[in-house]
Amino acid sequence: MAQAPVNKDNYLAWGLKFTVLPWPDVPQALQTGVIDGLDHTPIVCSITKKFDVATYFTDLHYTQGLYIHMVNKRWLDKLPEELKEIFLKVVREESAIARQKTDLQQAEQIEQAKKDGVQFFTLSDADRQTLKNKAQPVYNKWGKKIGADYLKKVQTTLD
Repeated sequence: MAQAPVNKDNYLAWGLKFTVLPWPDVPQALQTGVIDGLDHTPIVCSITKKFDVATYFTDLHYTQGLYIHMVNKRWLDKLPEELKEIFLKVVREESAIARQKTDLQQAEQIEQAKKDGVQFFTLSDADRQTLKNKAQPVYNKWGKKIGADYLKKVQTTLD
């Protein structure tokens, strides 16, 4: 897995064994059997040729396209109200377009991977709920770090 602290905490909560590897080491580690899986989206696995070696994929329903835009609040507040509304509307619209394009790209990459022999698996609703339940302490921990209200807003939007 990548050096991602939230993912690491989730894997610990799920009781999984994992190894943190630099991204350039992953292809050889997969080919030689040093690792037997990786944590990534179908898009990344496909375009980086990981599906040439990793021929099974279990869909964990990754959230993609969760855009966080950093804008200087003082600058934004100085804009005339009409311009501020236009700016925020464009950010929302362009983010929605980007999410749609990501969904399309993912569908295309999955379709190609299936044609190339990659098998895709979907967890049952009960198994997904088990993962969510086991991850609840992770949500609590990171909710304190990023803000419980913001985390709840994200979870509500994505569920």
